Amino acid sequence: PDTPVPQEEPAGQNPPDGAIIDYYLAKDAANVQLEILDSKGNIIRRYSSDDTLYTIPKNNVPPYWMRPQQLLSTKAGSHRFTWDIHYQPLNLPATYPISAIYMNTAPDPTSPFVMPGTYKAWLTVDGKIYQQTFTVKMDPRVKTSTKELTLQHDLSFMCYSNMRKCMDALKSTETTGDAAAELRKDLNSYLRTFGSVQNILQDSDMPPTTQTIAAAKEAGKNFAAAWKKYMSLKK
Repeated sequence: PDTPVPQEEPAGQNPPDGAIIDYYLAKDAANVQLEILDSKGNIIRRYSSDDTLYTIPKNNVPPYWMRPQQLLSTKAGSHRFTWDIHYQPLNLPATYPISAIYMNTAPDPTSPFVMPGTYKAWLTVDGKIYQQTFTVKMDPRVKTSTKELTLQHDLSFMCYSNMRKCMDALKSTETTGDAAAELRKDLNSYLRTFGSVQNILQDSDMPPTTQTIAAAKEAGKNFAAAWKKYMSLKK
C-alpha cells in the first residue's frame, strides 16, 4: 500500500530490484569503473568509485525511510552492486515516492527502464577491463507484446532525451540576457511536460493509451521548433 508500513511491523524482504553484479578485488584498487552496454555497444549507464553521493533535498519525512546510496568499492574483497536497469539518471533533485520501505526507499527514477535483451557489464579496475554478458528478462506475468513494449520504450526514451536537451540548453543560456528569457520559459515548460509524459509511460507495463501516445508525439513535434530557436540563438 501507499502508506508506509511501520518499521516494527513484521515483513519480508524483496530481492534487489535490478541486475545483481558481484565482483572480487584481490587487493585495494585506485579506481574502479562499471559500465553497462546495450547489444549495440552503447554505454547506457556508468558508475565510478570517484562518484559522489547525491544531495538529499529537505524532506518532510524521517531519513530512516531512504535507501542508503551505493558507491563502487575499491577495497580488497567481494562486493555486490545492483544496476537498477534504467538509463543514466538525469541531474535533477531527488524525490521519493509515498510507497516507502523502511531503510530501502529508492528515489523516483528520472530515466526509463531499458528493454528486455542482452547487456554487457564492463568492470575496469585500474585500467584493466573485465566483461560479462547477462540477460534482462520481462516479468513472465506481463503479457504486453514486444511491439507495445517497444513503443512504450521509444516514446519514453524520446521524452528522456529531450529532457536532457532542455537541461543542457537551460544551463548554456543562464547568462545570455533578456534575449533568452522567453526561450528559457519554453524550455522549462517542455522539461515539465516531458517529465510528466515519461512518468505516465513508465508507470506500468501496460500498452500506452492513445491519449498518452498523442501527448508524447505532440510534445516532441512542438519541442523541435523550440530547439531550432535555441540552436539559432546559440549561433
